[in-house]
Amino acid sequence: MKLSVRGRQEDGPGVLTAPGAEARAAELVNSRLQTLYDLTDRLLRTRDLSEICEAALDALDHALGCSRASVLLFDPAGAMRFVAWRGISDAYRAAVDGHTPWVAGEPGAGPIAVADILEADESDALKASVTGEGIRALAFVPLTEVGGGVIGKFMVYRAEPYTFSAEEMNLALNIARQLSFAIERTRSEERALRHSEQFEAVFDNIPVMIKLFEPQSSTLRLNREFTQVLGWTSEDARKTDLMAELFPDEELRERVRSYMDECQPGWFDVPMIARDGRQLETSWANIRLSDSSRVGIGIDITDRKLALERQLLLLREMDHRVRNLFSLASSMVRLSAREPGDRAELAADLQERLAALASAHALTTRQPGEEGGTVSLHGLVGAILTPYQRGEAVQIRILGDDIRLSGEAATSFAILIYEFATNAAKYGALSVEDGCVTVTTRRRDGRLELDWEEDGGPEVAPPPSEGFGTRLTKATVGQLGGSLERHWRPAGLSVQLLAALDRCEALDFAPKGAS
Repeated sequence: MKLSVRGRQEDGPGVLTAPGAEARAAELVNSRLQTLYDLTDRLLRTRDLSEICEAALDALDHALGCSRASVLLFDPAGAMRFVAWRGISDAYRAAVDGHTPWVAGEPGAGPIAVADILEADESDALKASVTGEGIRALAFVPLTEVGGGVIGKFMVYRAEPYTFSAEEMNLALNIARQLSFAIERTRSEERALRHSEQFEAVFDNIPVMIKLFEPQSSTLRLNREFTQVLGWTSEDARKTDLMAELFPDEELRERVRSYMDECQPGWFDVPMIARDGRQLETSWANIRLSDSSRVGIGIDITDRKLALERQLLLLREMDHRVRNLFSLASSMVRLSAREPGDRAELAADLQERLAALASAHALTTRQPGEEGGTVSLHGLVGAILTPYQRGEAVQIRILGDDIRLSGEAATSFAILIYEFATNAAKYGALSVEDGCVTVTTRRRDGRLELDWEEDGGPEVAPPPSEGFGTRLTKATVGQLGGSLERHWRPAGLSVQLLAALDRCEALDFAPKGAS
């Protein structure tokens, strides 16, 4: 496209002529208009900074007749750096690198023309660098962003002293404005692309669920974590009533919809149904953007809630067990106080029983991975009886069905086995080297049976009266919902203990066969 402006002079009615001076002026104007048009066209067609700068240098050459020119931009540190140039040497660029009459972002900057560098108020070193490059006249034209702050400049150079006209400086400013706009547009597009890439990288790799709803296009985007956790994809969202699938309960669905529409601050805990039918506990925050888009950020808190529930359950169990331990200890002290005999002996006896109680409690509170793991009935019996083993002869045998004990049952069985072992060590089979104790356990019809059989010890007889140990044993058996019988045989004491299995066994125990 060619542009033209013609001067007019009347030479008779209806006759227009363009005398020599006016013709040359009109031709110059047409040339400059064409240069500006070509520059605009080239800048619209490119997004590359080097091509943008080349188009501007061409325009300066054609419009101002300056074949020597340069474009400089502030770097991130605020220093002015060459980005494009023509007709100047590397040595000159190195000598004047960073020189600028403005600071980055300075508002209200205007062009500066220097008709003769030798007459300018500059250092001798700078003058020497400029004249050494064969430059006498030069002009600084600021490049400004939309807000008016300086982002750079372009320079035009002439070999001889030269006074730039107001028209030339206005033309230079027009070129500078177009160059500035093209640079800003390119930078904005680069920033937008960079931000888009960053967003996409975060959107699909962050380990939280994200849903992005754009009301203008009614588009719902779901990120990779959303798909992995709940099973639904962005494509599914275009074909399915996702709200109805995720929240089958209508009342809950309306509550969630209201929360999403209002974008209330804070987090909202809500159960969701995954595509495979699982119910998950989730927590969501909703954010409304300036264009009315809504971003939902969600996390799967199912494991956290289960862990919290388990923690609360353990705290309640611990509280209950501690209360029971204090109750048992109180009973021991109360029963011991009623016993006749030497106080020191009673105190020692009570101390041993409390130590056994503490050992049983320690067995039931071992952490996973510690030696011994969780306590089983056979493990508890073995731990209590092992100290009574003498020499290499087998004095203790543990047979039958093993079960893993609940915390309360372990405490109760520890007290019982300790009582049986203490009596056997004082009066029965464990008081002699040839004695033997066999403990046999069975699961039968919802009950746990435990047989304590002593053999090879001295002959035993029923005690003349019911002592502290007997009363403690009866009270403990009662806590297990069971009963206890003793048989005083010539070969040794035999005890049959029955207990309610549901009061003894831990809920997640898988029974082992007879050993």
